[in-house]
Amino acid sequence: LDPDLRELFCGAWEGHSYPWLMEHYPEEWDVWIHDAINTVFPGGESLQEMCNRIQDTFTRIEAQYRGKTVLIFTHCTPIRTMITKWKGLPISAINDIYFPYNASVTIVRCEDDGTYTIELEAYDEHLKQAGLHHENKEERR
Repeated sequence: LDPDLRELFCGAWEGHSYPWLMEHYPEEWDVWIHDAINTVFPGGESLQEMCNRIQDTFTRIEAQYRGKTVLIFTHCTPIRTMITKWKGLPISAINDIYFPYNASVTIVRCEDDGTYTIELEAYDEHLKQAGLHHENKEERR
């Protein structure tokens, strides 16, 4: 287990529902919805800090296991962070990246020249077949 692959740490927001957060942190909630990259969670980390942590961790893993097949389990926001990098997008584009379901599968090939090829992104058909997929995929954007 690598703690650097953990989800975004939202500090005082952890464990609360969206309606509760909207009521108790209305200004911060508005920033989160409209300008996620500049959100700083009370007592937590910023999205930019998490992005730096995740990208540094993937760079370390890539160097350590160059040329090998690696299986990584992590959460939605770290996956979206890396998809922006793999697509050559700025982190500010993270809200344009599809929210993958937990237990979805993304496959990326790290090329020797430092580029990336996404071979499969947010595959979740196995969740539908198991009856674990209940939302319209487009609603998760």
